[in-house]
Amino acid sequence: MNLFQEFEERKIDYDKVWRTCRNKSTNHEKVDVSIIIPVHGRTQFNHIISDAFAEAIKNIDKKVSLTIVEHSKEPEHESLCRDWVNYIWIPQGEDRFNKCLCFNMGVLLSVMADYYLFHDGDILVQESFFIDLMKNMEGYDAVQSFARQRLIHCEPFITNQILNKEIEIEKLQIGYPGCKAAQPGAEGGSIFCKKELIEQGCIFPDWGFDEYSVEDSFFFRSLQLIGKVGFCNDPEINLFHLWHSPSFSRQTKKCDWDRYYAFMAMNEEGKRHLIKLQSEHFNKYYAS
Repeated sequence: MNLFQEFEERKIDYDKVWRTCRNKSTNHEKVDVSIIIPVHGRTQFNHIISDAFAEAIKNIDKKVSLTIVEHSKEPEHESLCRDWVNYIWIPQGEDRFNKCLCFNMGVLLSVMADYYLFHDGDILVQESFFIDLMKNMEGYDAVQSFARQRLIHCEPFITNQILNKEIEIEKLQIGYPGCKAAQPGAEGGSIFCKKELIEQGCIFPDWGFDEYSVEDSFFFRSLQLIGKVGFCNDPEINLFHLWHSPSFSRQTKKCDWDRYYAFMAMNEEGKRHLIKLQSEHFNKYYAS
């Protein structure tokens, strides 16, 4: 698979996408941290994820914004977003949900920030999240935002209890009934990085992927080539993946993994060259 050819054929015209977007910003001042969350459906998670972040933000002396970026046929999340949350809607058309597009447009259209948190819309944080995240960030340019590269999966019954506010989020932990720690190895889901890495070309692949984890793996590996990447193991951060029915197809999953394996098979020079091409294309829009 020739990823250079794919990039040239499928790279995104961000200016064209911007002209079709609906964008609601609650503030325009630069912030310390910009949280960007892509969504497609799963409206039941909108409030619980935003409210959990609101509690975590209270515990740090930093300006933080949260931007929900929806790529869908209709803007289902717009009316649900809390007043303090920024919202971007990208009309989907006939293409599949493009999580990379959501993340990249979130960077382009949200407020400027010193740090970016790329976070999935089905992952729940606890109140100490930002305190512990900043401690883990010391000495690094980017970190995987949960401990030992593993999420804690919430079974359906505990997810329903969380959504119905029948349980306190702070009580959740590994071993709690309905909370099961996954095997280590995740390279995405929640990634925190300095803006300098974005400026140097660490963006999500321009040709786009669906909501499976391959796009996070590309981004994670790009970060490792350009900056010093760590993990949130001291102190450990537990993040909780809320249950939902699978929504990816086996065909697109295989195609995306084939792209990932092609990228990993490149030598370092080839990987850096592909990142450079992406960076030059993206920064035409980012710089303005």
